[in-house]
Amino acid sequence: MDPMKGTKPNKLALLLFAIGHITVTALTWRDIKRRPTEQIRGGKLVWRVLTALNTGNSVVYWLLGRRRPA
Repeated sequence: MDPMKGTKPNKLALLLFAIGHITVTALTWRDIKRRPTEQIRGGKLVWRVLTALNTGNSVVYWLLGRRRPA
């Protein structure tokens, strides 16, 4: 049994996930930067840290972290 068998698909999956995470985080950070503070639930720094840690947190930001303009 070859211990290295199957590592290339794993590396490709990891690379695709990393690219996706960076893209989603960059789009989220751009929205945080452009959005007025009063339209964000919680602090901007808190959202930046949370979204950098986990891609799922970006989804939470887009669904719950933003307030609708009045």
